[in-house]
Amino acid sequence: MPIPTDPCVVGDLSPFLPSVTQTWDRRKAMHLFRRLGFSASINTIDDALDIDPAPLVQSLLNEAASLPPTTPPSWSNWVFTDYQLPDGTFDNNTAIAQLVDWITTTVGEMKNYPIREKMSFFWQDHFATEYDVYLCPPSLYRYHLLLQENAFGNFKEFTRQMGLTPAMLIYLNGQENTAGEPNENYARELYELFTLGEGNGYSQADITETARAFTGYLTL
Repeated sequence: MPIPTDPCVVGDLSPFLPSVTQTWDRRKAMHLFRRLGFSASINTIDDALDIDPAPLVQSLLNEAASLPPTTPPSWSNWVFTDYQLPDGTFDNNTAIAQLVDWITTTVGEMKNYPIREKMSFFWQDHFATEYDVYLCPPSLYRYHLLLQENAFGNFKEFTRQMGLTPAMLIYLNGQENTAGEPNENYARELYELFTLGEGNGYSQADITETARAFTGYLTL
């Protein structure tokens, strides 16, 4: 396989400093906004050319980190009993309508706050869950809220909170984790996927005791 020659692939982590040979131009500004977010308008890109790259990047990140979270939808605190129809069955139509409402909202957030939402997507890939497993719009909202609030924060605190959020609790069987019969699914993924990496510095005893420590947490 040929070695890549694209400087974006093989370049080091040295800060970009504009010079006679390396100008801060529209092409580089477009690249910046594509990597930080989902691109930007030509006017935004042209305005960026009036600012040195380093303070521009810091300003964009500071602005994204200080944004308030998305306004909670009216159904954000619903629990499963709120979806019960008079005959006791689950009101799937209402749940679907809420899901569509939230997807529409998040698409708007991607447009208005691309950098924060790009980071939220990054962490969503790391702390992955599946809506098809927990099937509850308020749990999806709380999960996304956690991604937003911790997108630029402390990883240790982020990890602690993620283990207690309903979407993750159900996705990795936390609701089945009891003192008498610990379910190790989340504890194992905590070490293997979310923090240390498979087989890297932990034992089966660590997994077992961590699962025991996480017993008792409840979902919606």
